[in-house]
Order: sequence, then C-alpha cells, then structure tokens
Amino acid sequence: MSRPSVLLADPSRRSVLKGSAALALSLGTGLVAKAAQANPVKLGNAEVQVLSDGNLSLPMNFVLPEQSPEEIRTLLEPHGLASDTYAPDCNVTLYRTGDRLVLFDVGAGANFQPSAGDLVGHLEDAGIDPTEVTDVIFTHGHPDHLWGVLDDFDDPLFSEAQYWLPQAEWDYWRADDTLANTPEERKSFVVGAQSRFDAIADQVEMIRPGMEVISGVE
Repeated sequence: MSRPSVLLADPSRRSVLKGSAALALSLGTGLVAKAAQANPVKLGNAEVQVLSDGNLSLPMNFVLPEQSPEEIRTLLEPHGLASDTYAPDCNVTLYRTGDRLVLFDVGAGANFQPSAGDLVGHLEDAGIDPTEVTDVIFTHGHPDHLWGVLDDFDDPLFSEAQYWLPQAEWDYWRADDTLANTPEERKSFVVGAQSRFDAIADQVEMIRPGMEVISGVE
C-alpha cells in the first residue's frame, strides 16, 4: 500500500524538519518492524512517535500482479526473501504539538486482517484514549490506513477528532463509477472506504495540495 508524503513545514525550521520529518514519518512503512511503539522523536516543540497496528499478510501476486511466479522468485529469492507472501508491518504516526494530538492514518481496524488492527491497544499502552485525539490526517483510503476509524459499533472511534482527507481521495472513493471500475479482488476496498467516509462525513475537512493542515503540517 503506497504512502504519500507528509511534511512538517514550519518555515522557521524548514531545513531541519524536512529531513527529520521524512525520517520520522518513513518509520510508518516498517522501519520499526515488530515494535509496539518507537520512542518519541523531538522536532522543535513537537514530538513524533510511531505506534504499531500489526502487520498484513498478502499473497505476492497481489502485490506484483503483472509478474509471473518465476519472475517473482528470480527477483526475491537471491536476497533471501519469501516469494509467496508479503507481510509488511503497519505503523501509524502520532504527532503532538501544543494542544493538538494528531494521528496520520488510523490502521486497519478489526475487520480487515487478523494480524492487523492493534492500534487501539498500543494507544492505551501509550496512555492515550481515542477521545483525546484532536486530529486525524488521512493520507489515502486503503484499508490499512482507513478502516480503523470505526469502533465495534461502526461509530467513529476518534469521536472528538477533526478528520482531514485529500480532496482527490474523497472524490475517487465516492465516485459513482469507482466500484464498477475496480478489479473484483479489490471491490471490498471501495465498499469499506465508502461506508467509513459516510460515517465520518460530518467531521471531515478536505485537504488540497500545498495546504497547511494544522500549524506546521503540510
């Protein structure tokens, strides 16, 4: 699942934060593999922490649909990598600044894969109640980034949060023809995204390119 970039963009510290933020947010792609949570990283007056949501388990032909099994084996096995299953770690970035407690994406929740959906427990381990989260900034609408937004009763888990979503993501997932144009094996992605966007519609603000979402975050 691809992960768009997020920049912490306070102009007075831009040269420092671009590199630091890119490193910190890249932790969400698996550099803190198997850890429940990483130690917080200070960025000026702000703090970044990475929490685990577990991991996914994907057939390799789902990740590399245009490659034959032979091509996949030739590519991966010389490096000691499994060629049948891809098990990426799912990590979520927590950002504290002033009175804001911000999550970048919310993990997969309980209904995607049994190996994922651990974020709430690790928030509790960090002493954080979901009602304390002030902002949720979505990068995109794939299940491992979005589906954790609802609780067991299909209500918004982060009930006090302002949700932020790129306008293009909102438009894509909610378009009338998206479901019909999506391959069969991924139609559940569309149905899941639409139901979750419907549930949080009253709390969503759209993000447009170059917009400072909250102070210091672009």
